Amino acid sequence: MTANVITVFVEDPGAANMVVGLGPELAAHGLSIDLWATGAACDHLIARHTAFNDAGRERPSPRGVGLAVIGTSESPDTVGFEIAAQARANGVVTVGLVDSPASAADRFRGTTNDPLAHLPEHLIVTDERTRAAFLDLGVPSTRISIAANPALLRARARAETNMKLPRADRKKSLFGPGTNPVIVFLTELSDGLDPDAFRRADDYTMTGRGGSDARTDIVLETLLDVIQVLSPRPRLVLRLHPKEAPNAYDAYADEVDGISTGGDPLDVCEAADLVIGMTTTLLSEARQLGQKVLSALPRAAERDWSAGIATGDILCLTDPKDLAPTIAHMLAEPRQIPPAPVGAPLADVLATLVTDRSRETRTGTG
Repeated sequence: MTANVITVFVEDPGAANMVVGLGPELAAHGLSIDLWATGAACDHLIARHTAFNDAGRERPSPRGVGLAVIGTSESPDTVGFEIAAQARANGVVTVGLVDSPASAADRFRGTTNDPLAHLPEHLIVTDERTRAAFLDLGVPSTRISIAANPALLRARARAETNMKLPRADRKKSLFGPGTNPVIVFLTELSDGLDPDAFRRADDYTMTGRGGSDARTDIVLETLLDVIQVLSPRPRLVLRLHPKEAPNAYDAYADEVDGISTGGDPLDVCEAADLVIGMTTTLLSEARQLGQKVLSALPRAAERDWSAGIATGDILCLTDPKDLAPTIAHMLAEPRQIPPAPVGAPLADVLATLVTDRSRETRTGTG
């Protein structure tokens, strides 16, 4: 390994989504990527034709490289912490990638009570909300950089190419024949770094049907009941989170019009008439596609889990009575591409960190 190589480890799909296509962009700076993955990130990268080393068989040993970059994971026992610790022991600067403000206090906690127990030497976040969340935890501002989320930039580039192309054939190919509008609902794991946060709570304003306490089930049940009053009744297709089992929503099989798994979720989002989700970053990607998007949350407190929702870029509803009229209105609206994401490309930020580290090493200040 040499100082112009950046070792990257990802375990969850969100982090993997940030490094798709990163290799060619780093090459423009004279840098190369040594990408490692395990867990759900592997399938995500394979589906996007991104080569990687399997960290489940062999662990990277960052030594003499420019940076060691670790994507955050929902596992408190992620091997990413071990890789980062080894990199620091070898004198390699460690960098953490964070794609949303959700669960900031749990990202680097691991199995400890200290939210900064495994904090890398530098963080790269994708928006001001996430930066503020870590500043509140005590991370110095000099250790945080903002980069535009690469996934949003890819979605925007796709929109600029496809926006004027007819959708009818793509819609029919993915959803079958039919004239009724199609709503794609983006499901999420009702679990996470803080599992209790994804279960029914006293401040829920959406209550579902009472048979499940899982966050996603409650929102889905609310949505299923709402679309029954719309005319024509929209078709509802579930796009499953990549870490969910294909049978995760079998209890609703007779009420939904399809379940989408695998492949590129942007294909499904692009062909739909409306995309509804909760706080997944995929909702922001769909928006950059020029798609009409709506966040339906079981309680107002969750607005801060997504920067796009917290800033008002994505319309968010928490009162089930507002869903039917809003969905009807949005289905009738035209599409439009929103403003571009804010921030420098991730490759540019990483290249700057490598240059800064090289300068410190030469002057003896590192």
